[in-house]
Amino acid sequence: MEVEVLLGYIIILFITATITLILSLYTYQYRSNHNAASLLVYLFLGISIYSSAYAMELLVNDLQDMMLCSHLEYIGISSMPVLWFLIAASYSEFDRYLSRPIKGTLFLIPLLTLLFHFTSNYHNFFYASVTIINKSNYTLMATEPGPWYYVHVVYLMVLMFISTIMLITKWYKDRKPYRSQTISLLVASMIPWAGMVFYHLFREKWPLDTVPLFFAIASLIFLWSARQYRLFDLVPVAREQVIDSMRDGVMVFDNRNRLLDFNRAAASVFSSLNSQDIGKRASEIFGSFPELLSQLSKGSGEYELFIDESGSYHTYSCRVFPITNSYGQLIAKALSIIDVTVQAQMMSELRRLATIDSLTEASSRRHFMEQSSLSIKQAKIKEQQVALILLDIDHFKQVNDTFGHQVGDCTLKAITEICRDNIRPDDLLGRYGGEEFMILLMDTSLDEATLVAERIRCKVATTPIKINDNLISVTASMGVAVTDSVSEADIEALLRKADQALYKAKAAGRNTVIQASSD
Repeated sequence: MEVEVLLGYIIILFITATITLILSLYTYQYRSNHNAASLLVYLFLGISIYSSAYAMELLVNDLQDMMLCSHLEYIGISSMPVLWFLIAASYSEFDRYLSRPIKGTLFLIPLLTLLFHFTSNYHNFFYASVTIINKSNYTLMATEPGPWYYVHVVYLMVLMFISTIMLITKWYKDRKPYRSQTISLLVASMIPWAGMVFYHLFREKWPLDTVPLFFAIASLIFLWSARQYRLFDLVPVAREQVIDSMRDGVMVFDNRNRLLDFNRAAASVFSSLNSQDIGKRASEIFGSFPELLSQLSKGSGEYELFIDESGSYHTYSCRVFPITNSYGQLIAKALSIIDVTVQAQMMSELRRLATIDSLTEASSRRHFMEQSSLSIKQAKIKEQQVALILLDIDHFKQVNDTFGHQVGDCTLKAITEICRDNIRPDDLLGRYGGEEFMILLMDTSLDEATLVAERIRCKVATTPIKINDNLISVTASMGVAVTDSVSEADIEALLRKADQALYKAKAAGRNTVIQASSD
């Protein structure tokens, strides 16, 4: 071997040490993102120590100095296989099976390797012999392996082999967008493994340790993959552990609206969604939801989605929001899908309860007034008359005092049913308050409204109300008013006129219907 070759290899080793040291510093900033990043910091540092110490070993000529450099090398060499094993386990999620004591035990053999290597001058357990090979222009240290050396090599090979199997398993389970990340790790892990095999098979022909050179190539692949695939920004482990455990649906799209990923909750919302849809455009997936497509194209926004699931309607709150990197650049868009069916039903029920009287289920006074105002405005446009009947149950206080409020409540319900049975579906029925009710009749003259009121009065008077074992008879008085001038029609004015007519009906002896006078 020419001295130029040796010098060139030493330069390569120093370059390797520099690259891996830079990678260690680069990875350090991502240590909080992923456990594997923290381990990689120490792995790259170990490779840097290994490469630089071996380069120094090749530069010195004294055996004692060479052994000192070799001791430093093994600080990196002994720890690298365990660190790589733990990285692969963390990335592929097999570390859930490794407790802290087990992880600590993995370092037992590396620690013994360091102990036997540092004390190799006193025994032949690690090296059977250590000699110097003097060439014309350079000097090399030659070692004869001892029994523990083979233990060290076998342990290293076994850990690297298991690491490769874990990554292959991870690649098989990964979705398409993440397989490139796993492949990059697989390729990087195979290169040093191949370097170790090459070194131990051909060390007689090539006496230099080639493992650092292979680690340099692996390091460059790590550097490339970390930038290309944002190895520690977007990690599938986070998806597996967090996103898939969410009860809310999550879908991720790239800048071209192609589906990158989704969780189980999203698949339960869109029943046709499956792993074959990865890479498809959103238009192919949400073709029947144009509003959702529009929000996704904008990159942000909210949308309420209604889906019929086997005859049962579900309501989902959908929100699109951008995903940016640390530089503020848009890298993807996420769609969150939250099932708000229960909340929507509760809100609908609350709105319904706000519009009806809880006891009689007639319209509440406020809702009746609002709807009546709208109906009167429509009648103005159509030039139609609107009639109002104001009904009061006669001597209702006596019913409460004699039979109790529960019987009084039942009476109110019965009167409500009688009124509802004698008006049209489009007419409005509301509870004015206490024992008074309001009925708005659309497109109805004063005489027609009086006939309706008279029909209700007769029905109330001739229909005993059965409550438990009691039969209760009540009567009702009513005032009827109609809009005189369409242009001046107003619900408040109409109510005042009907109230005046009701007052006259009570003064006339009750159980009667009185028309409002036309002023």
